[in-house]
Amino acid sequence: MTEGVATVREGKLVYSFAVTATQKILQTEVLYSYGQPGHWTGRTWHRAPAVKRGAQYECAIPVYDPAVPLYALAQVETAEYGGTANTPKFIDPAKLGITRKTPYPKMLMDFEDGSDLYIPAGTPAFIADAPQGKKAAAIKPFHDGTVHMLNLEAFLWTNPKELRFYLKGDGKPGPVNVYLVNDTSYWLDHERKNYTQITLVGEGEVFPATWKEYTIPLDTVVNLQQVDSMFFEMGGRTLLIDAIRWQ
Repeated sequence: MTEGVATVREGKLVYSFAVTATQKILQTEVLYSYGQPGHWTGRTWHRAPAVKRGAQYECAIPVYDPAVPLYALAQVETAEYGGTANTPKFIDPAKLGITRKTPYPKMLMDFEDGSDLYIPAGTPAFIADAPQGKKAAAIKPFHDGTVHMLNLEAFLWTNPKELRFYLKGDGKPGPVNVYLVNDTSYWLDHERKNYTQITLVGEGEVFPATWKEYTIPLDTVVNLQQVDSMFFEMGGRTLLIDAIRWQ
């Protein structure tokens, strides 16, 4: 596989590469992540298919803010060798002449694709019992009792007011807490306290055994522009969650 090349076509960022393998190709995709170099533990990586056009494979990568750089790399999977990747490429959209902003999606995770890409800690299953769409996530906590979720790139949101999601409880007492974390580590770091804690179900309150929508006002969140993930503290419960979105 060749190294990736970033070009502009009709005002859009296109990442392309060639595949030199002679084995049968099972899958080609591009991973990309927004933000300056560094902060590797808290970065969100997105995934999109690469489509063959002539001798090249291509993927159009959305640019939410031309002033924000990104990394991109290609992954190719073959039956014989499994997955291989090229070197991450640093891309500055503004230097390529891109000026158009693509609106950032309000829906962050609806779990319809059954992907665990944004769930680095916790064991997910995807279930048909959902308050919207066809699927929700049922995530067994990590050994410390937390579920860690990425894809909170608050620095790319425009005038955010609220974070919303649905949870389904077990009819038993709380507490259930969520932490909006900036400069994320691999775990919820109570010594650094680099988070805003929100209590969703208080001590002794019942966690309803039906789907309920929860709303977090974002004007109460410390360092919102640096928030990159959230941790749910479930007290040993499985997290049933759907439709995480900002507005």
